[in-house]
Amino acid sequence: MADSSGAIRGSRSGWILLIPAIWLVLMPMVTRGGDWVPEPMAFLRGDSRQATIMAGSGDGGKMEIRQFEVRGDDLLHRYQSPGGTFTSFGFDPQSRHFLFTGNSEGEISVWPSGSSSPTDVFHAHRGPIRFLSISPAGGIMVTGGQDGRALVVNTRPRQVIHELHGHGGPVTSAAWLMPRRIVTGCEDGILRMFDPVSGALIFSSPAGEPIRKVAADYGPWQLAEVGGRYVVSLTSDGKVHLWDLLSMTRVSSISSTAGEIVGTTFFRRHHYIEDTQETVFEPLMFLTWTDTGVIESWMVPSGVHGGVVLSVDQRVVDIRRNLNGSDFFVLKENGDGMLINSTRKSVISSIRFRK
Repeated sequence: MADSSGAIRGSRSGWILLIPAIWLVLMPMVTRGGDWVPEPMAFLRGDSRQATIMAGSGDGGKMEIRQFEVRGDDLLHRYQSPGGTFTSFGFDPQSRHFLFTGNSEGEISVWPSGSSSPTDVFHAHRGPIRFLSISPAGGIMVTGGQDGRALVVNTRPRQVIHELHGHGGPVTSAAWLMPRRIVTGCEDGILRMFDPVSGALIFSSPAGEPIRKVAADYGPWQLAEVGGRYVVSLTSDGKVHLWDLLSMTRVSSISSTAGEIVGTTFFRRHHYIEDTQETVFEPLMFLTWTDTGVIESWMVPSGVHGGVVLSVDQRVVDIRRNLNGSDFFVLKENGDGMLINSTRKSVISSIRFRK
């Protein structure tokens, strides 16, 4: 009896010591989870005919996803999450008929185009999904979570292939360099490049400020001198860093005098010459946008300022380009969007999200 009583007392004592330790492990996750709120995002179809927008519905702040005919401002369909609020979405290039969404409960859902409810839902993360990035080649996606995990997921059938290990905080963003290379950004301030097929870590940068967003010049992959080389990372101090992942070095860092930079993406115009059957690419640049609504261009790899592209009347949260770079879509904080001609820098059409 004495031994049994002693064993029980020892067990209780162990639990008393263990509970604070568990709380110390979980506390950073709880704190970080409460700080992040998803921002509106957009997807522009390659021919600029349709735009898909995720933004607040205006009735309590829950995110909705709506599809529009760009040039007519016609609402084609709206998707409403039956569970947690939407946090990210994407389309598989192998089948534009399916929409993939991530939500605040860590779930990935699959929606047939025009449907009112998902046909497939599976739990991938412990907490909000920060991003859902589908390979431009199709077939697989990478998701990042507030739980500090990055997962490689098959789009058909829907299943987790493996985890991209080593992240020391919430995984905030990802960008594809080519089918076998993806770069992730993390709140631990480290930029990482992985082979998503094997899960192998190829490159990691020195630690810096927390990374908010990464973007890559991913195509066309068949031309090594054009794509699959440069990455930009936006850090929490409002600076953008340009990386050459061929030499695995940071080549330039920039900040804006127009305000704090809140987003960045690559941009390149190209056109096809029928007489010579050649595709001509203009110089590569990346765009940034500030909290004051100023969109600027910067040259690659020098980081030289190319000038102000456009000034918008409110905060810009996302920019998407079409396939040949002739147009780009600017999404405002309230969910409204504008299709811009990149040469004339003029508004082609506008979309009002809340109709």
